[in-house]
Amino acid sequence: MKYLVVGLILLAGLAGHSPAKSPDSLRASASARFLVSAAGVETKVSVFVNEASSSSRVGLSIHQTTHSCIGGVCQEVPVISGYSYQDVLPIDALFDRFLGHASVHTTVTFHDDVANTDVPIRVDVVWTASGPPICDSLYAEDGCQRVAIVIGEVAIGPLRLVPGQTVPDGRIAWRLWHLPTSSSYWP
Repeated sequence: MKYLVVGLILLAGLAGHSPAKSPDSLRASASARFLVSAAGVETKVSVFVNEASSSSRVGLSIHQTTHSCIGGVCQEVPVISGYSYQDVLPIDALFDRFLGHASVHTTVTFHDDVANTDVPIRVDVVWTASGPPICDSLYAEDGCQRVAIVIGEVAIGPLRLVPGQTVPDGRIAWRLWHLPTSSSYWP
């Protein structure tokens, strides 16, 4: 009997609340930074994904250097360096409705400033939220962000710049002009 009463109280409490939904003016973003050091080569890769309504844009930054010593003088020599933005299809960059996870699976045309050439770079990155939402002013607008565990692979053909690396400090965020009035946007 007491379980029936508790169940009815819960049902009555839920009846007055609208179902959880994501904000209509949601502008989502996800970011991750990878660092790979092997055989004297250091590769820094940053991936950014922005979504607003029905469009998505991927930003990719790659800086790869090698340590070179000639005649007792050592320096870092750039191998690949540049930054590219590219619009992608909505199916290529996906965000969970409550920003519990995000992903991007696409090929970005990347301009390498060292070789002064365009190179197709395959980007496969998945974000999984690992913390609660932290809400404050982001980019001079109201919004929230979540820390995310990120698994990523970035490759130029068979050359994997980021070979399936996991990083614990990625970010998934949303921005809008007004904060939600309840925590119903988060699972």
